[in-house]
Amino acid sequence: MKRILEDETKHPYVIRGPRSGSSDCSACGRLLWTVALDDDIEVGYIEAAKLTEGRLWFTSNLVFHVEFFMWARYSELSCDRRRAKLGEDFEWLHLPEIRRKHARRIPHVVRFLDRLEGQIQAANRRWGTQLEMYSGIGQVYVVFEILVNEQGDLEITILRHVRALKDVFRGMSRWLDKNEGALRNLYGPNFLVKI
Repeated sequence: MKRILEDETKHPYVIRGPRSGSSDCSACGRLLWTVALDDDIEVGYIEAAKLTEGRLWFTSNLVFHVEFFMWARYSELSCDRRRAKLGEDFEWLHLPEIRRKHARRIPHVVRFLDRLEGQIQAANRRWGTQLEMYSGIGQVYVVFEILVNEQGDLEITILRHVRALKDVFRGMSRWLDKNEGALRNLYGPNFLVKI
């Protein structure tokens, strides 16, 4: 896994076992290992891969930080009011029905996340993958899982998903660069993935 991610992303990764960074898996519980982006790399596009219970779980780097965006975009009072009105929905912004509910309250956030979801759906159709958007506490990621016992070549399946993820982020970068970078000026510091 480490070799596959390093070859594809050109970033160094480290193997960590279930106990305090150990790579000794002889006494592992359910989590067998994690391959994580080296701590010296601030931004990449795949943060980590974990093997647990026959599944490989992949997580992108942080794609968009909603709260940072709101702090930069709105006054402190306005940001606090919007955040309070979002309530618990703030953790569920990856769900389309939650975004529709708050589209007038946080229109730029909803626009960005809708675009990200569109890019994910297009990549899934093109590559035959199952990428998904995930959010928690206003932090948005792209995740996917692969069953280890799936039929076919596991390395090819992993590469297909990693390349689909790369397509998503390239599509988002192209979208941000349209109209002489007007959207990058709006979202730029909060779109955190680098390919």
